[in-house]
Formats: sequence, structure tokens, C-alpha cells
Amino acid sequence: MSSWTTEYLRVTAFPFEKFEIPEVSWWTVLTAEPPETRTLKPREGSLIEEGRFNQGTLKLTVQPNKIDWNYHPAEPHNFTEGFSNLGAFQDALDIFVPLMIRWLNEMSPKLARLAVGVALLQEVEDNKTGYEMLGRYLPSVKIDPIGSSDFFYRINRPRKSNLAMPGLKINRLSTW
Repeated sequence: MSSWTTEYLRVTAFPFEKFEIPEVSWWTVLTAEPPETRTLKPREGSLIEEGRFNQGTLKLTVQPNKIDWNYHPAEPHNFTEGFSNLGAFQDALDIFVPLMIRWLNEMSPKLARLAVGVALLQEVEDNKTGYEMLGRYLPSVKIDPIGSSDFFYRINRPRKSNLAMPGLKINRLSTW
């Protein structure tokens, strides 16, 4: 019961300059098929394309100052049967990451900033077990496994990049 599953994967790109919607659909080029839905709002300069992709749904949202790629389960959460998910974390990465690397290398406009988001799920037997597990993951945070509820913890740990990009700083934002 302790393996990680993926709730969603996200890449958000912030172009250096205001951005025009591409004439060729990135969604179609990357997936080799058209999206199921396409919503174009020329006055706003926005576009949303979405459709089934592999184990889930892929959604592209293009706005003048922001581009979002979201890969999430095809079915919404069903709270009586548990959370929908994309399966094992590595499997979801193996599907989504090559797509995003191709988009970044071949199609993306020049970017000022890039954000990558992941939501992971780990099933536990009960609340007590979950809080005990959180205590092991966050040893410097005092968590009472029996007397705690509604735990929320967020921390940003800026780091220098290990990549060959001098001065690149990575913000590692974690939410528990």
C-alpha cells in the first residue's frame, strides 16, 4: 500500500514576450492526432485544446503570457472509491516528459520562466498511519499522529542548478 501514484503532471511556461497563438496545433503535432475539443478566443488571445491521451487527458491552455500543459486522469475523483490517478509515478513521467522535452526543444517560444508541477498520492490505512508517515518524511516538523487533523505544510527551498547554466536558480516548492 505504500507505492506512489500520480494525480497529475503539469508544465507551465512563461514566454519572454506576449505570445501569439501558433497556427499549427502543438497538441496535434505532439500527439499525432487532433484534440477532442478546441476552444479559441481570438479577442483574449487564448486557446484550449484537450483530449484523451494514453492513460489520461492532456490539456493545453495558451494565453498571451502563459502556456500550460496538464496531464491528468481521464476520470474525475470518485471519493467513494478513492482518488483517480495516472498510475505509477515513473510510468506517468515516461509518458509526459518526452512530450514536454520535444515541445521545449522544437516548438516553444523563448521562455522567461518554466514551472513543473507534480501531485503524488500515497495510500495509507488510516489517518494515524498517514500522520506517522508524514513524520518520517518531515522529521523536523512535530506531528501528533493521533491529535492532528487538516495538516498543511509548504516550503520553498531555492537551489542553484546543477545544469551547465551559470546563475540558474531553481525554486523547489513542496507542499504536504
